[in-house]
Amino acid sequence: MKISRKGHVKFYENNREEWNKILESESEIFMKLPSELKDKLLKHMATFYLEKKWKSDTIENDKIKICMSACLPLINRKTNYYPSVSENFEHFELSDWFSFNAKQFEFEYGKMALKNMNYDFSGYSKRFFFEADELFIDCPRSYEFLRAYYGLDPREWTSED
Repeated sequence: MKISRKGHVKFYENNREEWNKILESESEIFMKLPSELKDKLLKHMATFYLEKKWKSDTIENDKIKICMSACLPLINRKTNYYPSVSENFEHFELSDWFSFNAKQFEFEYGKMALKNMNYDFSGYSKRFFFEADELFIDCPRSYEFLRAYYGLDPREWTSED
């Protein structure tokens, strides 16, 4: 049974507070996000959660962390929530989810932009989110490509928001 995307809003509203608590305690990157981006991420997570087929033995906290990893690269992008990934994704790491975005990045910014990142879109994306200041200093051009692609700038985030 497929739930309409309108039903996702209710699911999001019912789970927002609990998911926020879990991620605040277990995710370094979630704690850094400004409130507006946390809210966007949680909405994406609700859709992803409802649209994917989960293994019956996947515990709830793991589902939440998987949703966060899958949706972080989508936070400010239009998306279909990885239509080619329907099952057996419970063991994907954040780098796997970034890798799914490499082809779209190449399509939008070209092979030279990807070459500028040594064809390591996933690695540079991870640095973009987790080591923004260092990436900006080391590879400003790659940083600007990723800032444009993701539609956000992690260097502007403070933990006080």
